[in-house]
Amino acid sequence: MDERIRELDDKLLKAYMDYAEKILDEEEYQYIKNKMSVERANLKEKRSEQETKLKEMELAIKRFHAMADKLKKYTDSMEFSQELVKELIDEIWLYEDGQRVEIKFKCQDVFTDAVIDEFIEGGDVCDDSTLSEVVGG
Repeated sequence: MDERIRELDDKLLKAYMDYAEKILDEEEYQYIKNKMSVERANLKEKRSEQETKLKEMELAIKRFHAMADKLKKYTDSMEFSQELVKELIDEIWLYEDGQRVEIKFKCQDVFTDAVIDEFIEGGDVCDDSTLSEVVGG
């Protein structure tokens, strides 16, 4: 992407030189300049979006490793202690009907989330069975 931006910069400079040497008229130069400027701006925006996604993924991986490190001390025991529950669970909702309980965990599967995000952003349409195959469910 950076190489394409540099290439556009070079072409824009060449177009300006051609305009200065009267090889291109002003209308041709402006057309080329506008077209390349738009493409350059789009590439820079995409690069910025990719850098943001990369930082978000790195942060999610750090969070995952931090949670995994916290949970290592519980791997020897198969019992659920109050301490373990506090490490794993953020909130618990008990409903008045007595039939439903919802649990919000402190951790999430950052790798599955990343795959789902990429799959959705890629424009692919999928049903639940396809999504299960992608995330290994």
